[in-house]
Amino acid sequence: MSSRRSYAALTIGFAVVWVILLVVAIVGSRRSLELRLSAGQPGGVYQPVAEAVRDLVASEDADLVIEVLASDGSAENARRLQDGGAELALLQNDTPGNEMLRSLVPLQAGALHFLVRRESGIRNIADLVGHRVGVGLPTSGSHRLVDEPLKHFELDPAAIELRPLTIEEACRQLDAGEFDALLMMIGMKTEAVERLTADGEVGFVPIGSHAGPGSVLEPGGLQFPLHPGASQ
Repeated sequence: MSSRRSYAALTIGFAVVWVILLVVAIVGSRRSLELRLSAGQPGGVYQPVAEAVRDLVASEDADLVIEVLASDGSAENARRLQDGGAELALLQNDTPGNEMLRSLVPLQAGALHFLVRRESGIRNIADLVGHRVGVGLPTSGSHRLVDEPLKHFELDPAAIELRPLTIEEACRQLDAGEFDALLMMIGMKTEAVERLTADGEVGFVPIGSHAGPGSVLEPGGLQFPLHPGASQ
């Protein structure tokens, strides 16, 4: 529990940095402003982080109002920024966008989660063939990311029953035994995942032993390289 509180404090710390940058960049020139912040799904980390940003901004300046918008995820958020449906958004860092999008600050760490039911017999990603697997919604950044490891391991998506779901619904259905595995990009320390893995019936399966040179995951780094200075 203490590690979770520490992680939450770190996340909110990043939010504070974001708020300061936002206030300096925008509020300094305009004293009364309403901005829409496109966040994420119930059960994920985008929504609570966005709400923390909104509350911090409100406590610092009543003339700057942040409206948090629920969304399916990064792809929908990028679309909203591009078509004027939002002024701010939380995006997975590999999300495609046009030249109008600008990154403000890294805010939240995420990871590709590979979770299975213990009795499923799934011990590696190749074992997904013939199984039902929960993946992210088509309008989330997670959905696109999942295609890469399937291609890398030469798995035919037609041989796997992929079920596009929200984070919360995917965790609920996996817990209920409605499918066998979950392969989804999710923020670290997501509450829905912590609840799902608490009783030991569902656990993590490694995709590879490590992410360094010569590993099974090395080619994935060509498509999704590590941030400079990140630990392997």
